[in-house]
Amino acid sequence: MTNFAIYKKTFRFTLMRILTGLIGLALIIGLPAIVFAVTGKLEDTARIAACLGGFIVGCIAAGLISHFISYIFRAGQIAVAAKAAAGQDLPEDCYSEGKSIVKQRFGTVAVFFAIEKIINAIVSQLTSGVSKLTDKISSDSDSDAVKTIGAVINIVISAMLKFMCACCMGWVFINPDVNAWRCACDGAILYFKNWKDLLKNTGRILLIGLLSLVIIGGALFGVCHLTLNKAQFMTEMTTELSQFIQEVKLEEATQEASTDGTVDEDEQKALDAISSLTPQEWAMIFEGLIALILWGILNSSLIDPFVMIGVMQRYIKAGLANPPKRELDEKLSGLSKSYKKAIESSNA
Repeated sequence: MTNFAIYKKTFRFTLMRILTGLIGLALIIGLPAIVFAVTGKLEDTARIAACLGGFIVGCIAAGLISHFISYIFRAGQIAVAAKAAAGQDLPEDCYSEGKSIVKQRFGTVAVFFAIEKIINAIVSQLTSGVSKLTDKISSDSDSDAVKTIGAVINIVISAMLKFMCACCMGWVFINPDVNAWRCACDGAILYFKNWKDLLKNTGRILLIGLLSLVIIGGALFGVCHLTLNKAQFMTEMTTELSQFIQEVKLEEATQEASTDGTVDEDEQKALDAISSLTPQEWAMIFEGLIALILWGILNSSLIDPFVMIGVMQRYIKAGLANPPKRELDEKLSGLSKSYKKAIESSNA
């Protein structure tokens, strides 16, 4: 199957991930807005503190939704994509199939997260050597070009890590008769053996990410600006925030004058910069943050799965053509403590 055909068959998972992301965003935005509306009689300091509390609660709630609900959609999509990459036929209802595979393979949420956590740790530790080397070369060199190259290499590695972790998890799904911990180690072996070939996709991955940020992110910022710029609650909130910061700055200046103390230059510059922002500029900052969160939801749910499917096709096919050699266990255990832990868990 082609990448797009697999993506199309698993698109319901994408829609569900977007939906859960939007619910989380509604909590992040909605709770502070509701708190702001019902605390109109409080003093500015108490009102802003209450809004901040609402924002924190919204973030926690959104995080819990993402962690305990969205995971099943991401895992289900990985499971079905891995099955297709392995050349297996997909049923008409890939959504139910994906959820069923996840439940059968792991049984509980705790087991899934434990395996996912160990895979992330192994891949990060196996890659850390390259990152440390580029960091050392960059720090030891006075050349801006060398430092730029080092920074680009680290960006490339970071861009690939999440896809490599998904590929390793995919290998766990297509080997249901093998211990999950052992499969996680086998997936890491495949990554270790084929990382150079898999990195060939990184230029395209970075280009897709950049285009996504510019096109989708830019469009979302425009929508947020048009929607929120004239909203009464945004105008009131940013006006009161600006006034509150001005009062804080005046209070700091009065306190310094009375104590004749010295002022940290960096702190003073930061305070001056923040206090110089107008309500309109604060509104644009909030609009930008909301647009960035929305872009993150859409990019991770809509764009990343398509990229992941392309990377997984190469990864799974390479693994089936040249299965992992378990004599690498000792070497990889020396390179990754998490790998050693997974081996021990597989033998338990």
